[in-house]
Amino acid sequence: MVRRVAAQHLGTMVRNAVQVQGRSTLEAEGKVVKLLMPLYEEFASNEQPDSVRLQTTENCVAFGKVMSSLAEEGPLRESEIKLLKRILPLIVETIDDRSWRVRWTAAAKFADVIQAYDPLPDAMDSLVPAYEKLLQDPEAEVRTAATFNFAHVAKCKAMVPVPPQNRPPQDGDGEAVAG
Repeated sequence: MVRRVAAQHLGTMVRNAVQVQGRSTLEAEGKVVKLLMPLYEEFASNEQPDSVRLQTTENCVAFGKVMSSLAEEGPLRESEIKLLKRILPLIVETIDDRSWRVRWTAAAKFADVIQAYDPLPDAMDSLVPAYEKLLQDPEAEVRTAATFNFAHVAKCKAMVPVPPQNRPPQDGDGEAVAG
């Protein structure tokens, strides 16, 4: 129960740490990286009960909002990009979680995830394929929750490659180009 409550407030702690102490908390030796990120990774791990892992998506949203607000101020620093690369896999892992409740929570809050991470470089390239998994989940409740967020995902800035069979012919493809 204590871990669940701690997990519920982890995103708020990150936001407040950055707000009070500034970007330095996101440096390699900063409090967020040294103290809070390992705690977050532990709470998101499969060894934790479902009730703790259910908080992962909401914490991902809080992290994303902090990072997006920093990106609005200027380009992300190298340490912040490294931190982002630690956070994104945790979001994706919630989509593959063994508990349908954790997957449902990720699906239900995916619009918030998209809104938080869309301004960040390359974030959508890993989140959109993960969202596609939610649309194909074995549980109907998860698929339904994911479907409600479809419009938000469709608006994001993802650079998802178009399969070759769906591309229009181009010069040099061996096919005649009208013109």
